[in-house]
Amino acid sequence: MSDRFMTAMQAWIEVFMRRSMHNFIHYAKRKGYSMSQINTLFHIHRHGTCGVTDVAEHLGISNAAASQLLERLVQQKMVLRTEDPVDRRNKRIILTEEGKHTVAESIHARQAWIIDLQEKLDQTEKDQVIAALDILTTKISLLETLPEHDC
Repeated sequence: MSDRFMTAMQAWIEVFMRRSMHNFIHYAKRKGYSMSQINTLFHIHRHGTCGVTDVAEHLGISNAAASQLLERLVQQKMVLRTEDPVDRRNKRIILTEEGKHTVAESIHARQAWIIDLQEKLDQTEKDQVIAALDILTTKISLLETLPEHDC
């Protein structure tokens, strides 16, 4: 593999992650959310609905700890806990409108710097970036997929 390619990719990943995570963490702190809470909201957002055990497995915590975390999110009106129609002993967790709004806001906070970056690029540079990202997106889909837990 080309040293120049690896150096360029590592430099881009470092800048991308530093900028994205800085804004994301700043947003979470400003709003008073823990990373576990935000992570849980994104997990539910991706799957639409989840159970307590699904959240516990995703975060690598006990069911009791996940239940406490979810209770805080219920109190904050971020999620709604309902009975599972198939097994009433289990609970299903869905995002409320407030939870969906929080996910959208945190995505915007994480990506806001990209808007500033695009303003620094001329159209030719934007076209080159688009072409390169299209190639990378296509090629990465050929890699082994990450295991995904079903909710």
